[in-house]
Amino acid sequence: MGQVKNNDSFLGKAEKLKPVLKHRMLRPVGVVSFERKKADSGADEMICSGTRPIQELPHQVLGKGQKLVLDFGDHQVGYVSFTIDARGSHFDAPAYIRLKFAERPSELFDRMEDCESWISKSWIQEEFLHIDVMPQKISLPRRYAFRYLQAEVIDTSSKYGIVIDGVSVDAVSAVDMADIQLLDSGDMLLDRIDRVGAKTLMDCMQSVFEDGPKRDRRLWLGDLRLQALANYETFKNYDMVKRCLYLFAGSTFSDGRIAACLFLEPEIAADDSYLMDYALLFGAILWEYYQETGDAETLRELYPRAIQQIDLCMELFVENDLVKEQKEPLCLLDWTVELDRQAGTQGVLIYSMGYGVKLAGEMGDGETARRLVVSMERLRQTARESFWEEEKGPLSAGAVGRSPGRRRYGWFWQMSPAGRKAGSSSCTWRKWGLNCR
Repeated sequence: MGQVKNNDSFLGKAEKLKPVLKHRMLRPVGVVSFERKKADSGADEMICSGTRPIQELPHQVLGKGQKLVLDFGDHQVGYVSFTIDARGSHFDAPAYIRLKFAERPSELFDRMEDCESWISKSWIQEEFLHIDVMPQKISLPRRYAFRYLQAEVIDTSSKYGIVIDGVSVDAVSAVDMADIQLLDSGDMLLDRIDRVGAKTLMDCMQSVFEDGPKRDRRLWLGDLRLQALANYETFKNYDMVKRCLYLFAGSTFSDGRIAACLFLEPEIAADDSYLMDYALLFGAILWEYYQETGDAETLRELYPRAIQQIDLCMELFVENDLVKEQKEPLCLLDWTVELDRQAGTQGVLIYSMGYGVKLAGEMGDGETARRLVVSMERLRQTARESFWEEEKGPLSAGAVGRSPGRRRYGWFWQMSPAGRKAGSSSCTWRKWGLNCR
């Protein structure tokens, strides 16, 4: 994909915006038990088979093969500590324990050995510990995302058992739920959905907007756009959005293209992955940030980088006003590998040009604005000619839309959510700026 080029000035500004994380020391609310049963549908169902007060924890002695599950009452992201001690004769062998962290009860029944995935098993939240000296306080160095913690004794010796107590999590985030006004609509379900959404965003707001605190833990440009929009309605942490914009602008490929995601440790580094739709969204994020904050300095500094993403896409991936067909997906758009993304990619480019026009207008760059408007119209016209079947429209069953090579497109990017629900002809092409009709 090419070498990475860093802009030290941009990265320096991002570093100054790095948040000081808030810490909350939380303890489990109870000891719980779950059973896996078959529901009438045939699917596995997790049944809570018992709960006990957390005050009973120091009285529970665990021997070989025994386990307990602690419930922290809510999803937590942080660092776990506990004390471990022996009961019985003096321990004559190390205690060998397995810790399992789970967001949902079903994860407690999953076995790492049975996992087959192209995603590395190293993301599975399990720890195996040998404890040679007791009593001892254990502070786990890794950060976990979980609600349930299961401790299982793999082995001790026949002379003693172990007691686990003083369990806590140092929960971390850049923001606090106490800082926002949650929805109070009178609809209990909607209010719960709002709270879960806000809590999810909070857990993802660490030193940057992480795509997820459990796995990847990276800053992805596509995720950033959605997280920033949600943040404007909740926590209003504008500095974090600004920091992320400068990070992406500060570590790019040598030709100026913005990477799809960034690694954060041991230092900021652009990943070697490039997604055209993600890079193009940089301009949309910058415009929406400016609309929220009026931060003209950031707009002025990052405006050239936003326009550059459009120009590079036009130069590298467009021929005769049509996005070139690619052997490998140029845009993410959908996880389904078989879907033809050419029309969707064309739409993303047009959509992003619209934000480029807004940015150029705000910057007083009339020449760039006019150039983009002309290019947008040419791309729209070519899209109509290439992807529209007048006799059937874009949503006819079996022939949703066709490329010049007559390959079929999937439904995912053909219809907006409203169109899917109502069965209307509200197509995503219109949403992305193609103006189908």
